Amino acid sequence: MSLKLKIPPVIVMLLCAALMWLIDAWLVIESLKFEINWWLYVVLVLLGFGITFIGVRTFRKQETTTHPQHPKKATALVQSGIYRYTRNPMYLGMLLMLFSGIFYFGNWMTIIVLPFFVWYMNIFQIIPEEQALQQKFGAPYQKYYAEVRRWI
Repeated sequence: MSLKLKIPPVIVMLLCAALMWLIDAWLVIESLKFEINWWLYVVLVLLGFGITFIGVRTFRKQETTTHPQHPKKATALVQSGIYRYTRNPMYLGMLLMLFSGIFYFGNWMTIIVLPFFVWYMNIFQIIPEEQALQQKFGAPYQKYYAEVRRWI
């Protein structure tokens, strides 16, 4: 059974956050003790949430679906706003929120979850979305794909 487009990205992010929590509990290493840990955590969470929110809001302004399990239901190819800089601001925002966990937990080992999140999202969410959008929008999507990066 394929996992492509099966698990909502928010659930994947929450599972990764839980994995970070488990890693922090089980792989105790010397903590990162910076005076600014809490501030970095807050800034990254707010930045990640803000980028995700802007991505969702831009989709809604274009009156297209924000449901990640059904990319074929897209009614518009969104290329404006934040989508001029990244094809996946919602997922980029989630990655930043996960990155903030390193500072929340203060455990460098939690960073190992981030490449897993990127890998999973690329293989099981983003590539299937790209294929669906290519089929739906053709040449305009191909041009957009060539001009704007997947993440940043």
